[in-house]
Amino acid sequence: MKSKSEKICKLKFDEFVRERSSCKSILWECVAHKHEPPDYFLHLDDTKYAVEVTTLVGKTKIGPLKLSQIGIIASLWQIVDEVEVNARSGNFLHGAYLVSFSQPITNLRDIQDQLSRDLLAYVKTTQSMSAAPEQVVFESAGQKCTIRKLHDQKSYIGKAGPGREKWEDEIVEEVCSLLEERICSKHHKLSRITDPKILLLYDAYHFANMEIYKRCAYKISSLLTLFHTVFIVQSNRDSFTLSSINTDWL
Repeated sequence: MKSKSEKICKLKFDEFVRERSSCKSILWECVAHKHEPPDYFLHLDDTKYAVEVTTLVGKTKIGPLKLSQIGIIASLWQIVDEVEVNARSGNFLHGAYLVSFSQPITNLRDIQDQLSRDLLAYVKTTQSMSAAPEQVVFESAGQKCTIRKLHDQKSYIGKAGPGREKWEDEIVEEVCSLLEERICSKHHKLSRITDPKILLLYDAYHFANMEIYKRCAYKISSLLTLFHTVFIVQSNRDSFTLSSINTDWL
């Protein structure tokens, strides 16, 4: 039986291929034996791809300070996710929003309820607008949270920051290390397969945005060529191509 993350990755890549491809036939073949690679075969017309799914998880050797920061940032992300869920259930999430944090909010527990209410109020107030200017919903001692409506073409709430340069550099370093390990491991696992290979990565790391992944892609570009396509799935909603031989997929 496939895991939830494997099913989500398959679903998101299938949606992506159907949007970007002119193929007349798109067929997934599930590999029955769980110990035999890959996880799936994907048939696009007459071309067969070996599709392997894996999860990107943070290392456990992070020091106490980093663990504290990660815990705070995970709580920020959870607040934004809950605001999105509430806006959808209230049927007033109409458009794309971006919530940005300048740095971790250390007194988050004291202000998180008000922060959620203010974010939700902005979404509700701007639901009929095509775009809306940025609004500061919290600011104290260099800690700031803002929200902005980007457009009305797609409905979601994105997250950005915290943006301390040192913190971002630490994330880039770890994400690059995680990507290297996963790519090399899966390349070795699929070494006997001659079909072009696609790697679907489910992001259970949570602390890197698309720009950080792209920075890593530049650093490990030679490794990425081991796969026809490397595709990142960050949640049920967010996904993007990290690298691909097929330029139509970039």
